[in-house]
Amino acid sequence: MRTLLRSPYVMIRFALHAILLTGSAYADQLSYVPLSQPCRLLDSRLSTGGPGPLTAAHGNYLFGTSALDISGSAQHGSSVGCGIPSGIEAISVNMNMLNTTAAGNIATWNPDSGATVPNIGTGVYNPTVVSPVAGEVAFNTGYTTIPVGGISGSNPGRFYLKVANGQIDMTINIVGFWVPDFFSLPYATTQSYSGTLFSITNSGAGAGIAASSNGGTAAFFTNSNSSNTANTLQVTSNGQGVIADHSQGNAGNFFMNNTSGVGAGVRGEVNSIFGNNGTAGVYGTSSGTGGYGGYFEHSNASGFGMALYAVTAGQGVAAHFETSPTSNTQPTVQIVQNGTGESLDVASTNNTNTTNIVNVTANGPGVIADHSQGNAGNFFMNNTSGVGAGVRGEVNSIFGNNGTAGVYGVASGTGGYAGYFEHSETTGFGITLQVITYDQGTAMVVDHEGSGGNIAIFQSSGLNKARIDKNGKGYFDGGTQNSGADLAEFIPVGDAVLQPGDVVEIDPTTPDSFRLATEAYSTRVAGVISTKPGVALNAENGAQAAAEGPALALAGRVPVKASNINGAIHIGDLLVASSIPGYAMRADTSIVPGAVIGKALANFDAHSGTLPMLVWMH
Repeated sequence: MRTLLRSPYVMIRFALHAILLTGSAYADQLSYVPLSQPCRLLDSRLSTGGPGPLTAAHGNYLFGTSALDISGSAQHGSSVGCGIPSGIEAISVNMNMLNTTAAGNIATWNPDSGATVPNIGTGVYNPTVVSPVAGEVAFNTGYTTIPVGGISGSNPGRFYLKVANGQIDMTINIVGFWVPDFFSLPYATTQSYSGTLFSITNSGAGAGIAASSNGGTAAFFTNSNSSNTANTLQVTSNGQGVIADHSQGNAGNFFMNNTSGVGAGVRGEVNSIFGNNGTAGVYGTSSGTGGYGGYFEHSNASGFGMALYAVTAGQGVAAHFETSPTSNTQPTVQIVQNGTGESLDVASTNNTNTTNIVNVTANGPGVIADHSQGNAGNFFMNNTSGVGAGVRGEVNSIFGNNGTAGVYGVASGTGGYAGYFEHSETTGFGITLQVITYDQGTAMVVDHEGSGGNIAIFQSSGLNKARIDKNGKGYFDGGTQNSGADLAEFIPVGDAVLQPGDVVEIDPTTPDSFRLATEAYSTRVAGVISTKPGVALNAENGAQAAAEGPALALAGRVPVKASNINGAIHIGDLLVASSIPGYAMRADTSIVPGAVIGKALANFDAHSGTLPMLVWMH
């Protein structure tokens, strides 16, 4: 018996090129892929549970490199296979032989050449031959390369083994495999393999793979298994990126380089009925403590393209922004405008849309100590020389409903203010609230529709100074001051046309009505029509009625139409009705009770005119 120890790493590539593939067109187009450690392909020993000695009487043995073949009972190799991909050209092995009963060749060859052992030197089917002698125990003997069947043949990845004489126990360990350096084109294959089917590693500075097309798609990747949850394309980079050039140092870079093109640098599409956050045409994640989940930049300073455009043709929202951590104090959306345009422009082009164009809801408690915080929205015009508004609202409508407003505020709880205006600068002279109208309507309406409370309260330093209760009664701590000089009441006059300064009397023909006084010393005289009442009473409907028509002066000073028909009027003279309709004259000594309407406050000596009079009914 002799024992042979042979190195498993001697002349591997040479053995393949010079011996295995002599005369092959592919002899210089294969690459060797070593395994990280030898893997058992065959163990025939019965003592280990194998199929038993290999015999010459058996004829050709067909062994394979797939996980199913290796772990099968016919080979009794590694129970999980050896991770050999399909499409390989050959395997590099070492053989251990013992219990040899007779000398003779042991041949292995590619089954694509047929069941007969090919002659040595017949191209890609060149057999591998080892020649043990009787009684030999050989370890790592015949470290060699075995050609296997091609993927287009009937036995891909398999090889024939034949013992020439007697019988022998063998173990075969795979130490590596050979794959083509290129594929002949067009090339297409389908394989079933749990590992990586195609792997390229470039340890240099060049590209690992490059694809180019002058017409069709340069690269096409498809996952045809609808239950597959793995990524169809996985790209990972451990580089640090390039701050100065964002087109370099990325895990992937896509460049649509056509100035007249209308295609996208990257287009992603998802076709699903589900709306989970990962079901996206393009999904970006920043998993570190910095970085952006998505970053969009329009780098051409002279262009008008958009950095980000979101549109939906469905029923959902076009964009959704959400901050998940409750401890995050940063804005969910931040907009910075360094130019002269608008920071945000929101428009609805559907004139039948009845939903809110912008809807902002906050569930926080607010901040009493700082009213600029904790609000549903905060707008700050921060320019001490600016003339713009913090918030400006405008409505363009022909309707005057209470919700058709430039700014509309509602307090829907049991407290709060529908509108709150504050001028917080203590040294300023700005107006807290100003109401202006240029049309024919009312500048401001205050409507109290509750069951109690006041219509308005006016305070100074937190103390009430004036108020108007729900019934319309006014309370004024400092009194009132009016521009007119008399107290008057609007009166019914029927068909009579009365003018300011007219002397009027009670109409004896119509109840509760007045007319021009036409009789001297008339005791039906009621007074003078006010020119500009300081306070006007309205016995009809109060504030609901229009303040129009003649108003009868009840007290104070008023202009009165007068005549010297009864002599010149002097200051302090008593005035009564004259025979000239609507005019007053001085009274003589024979005064009739109830005829005096007032006292003259100026001298007057003309046939007709006006003079100031103190209302004094006697």
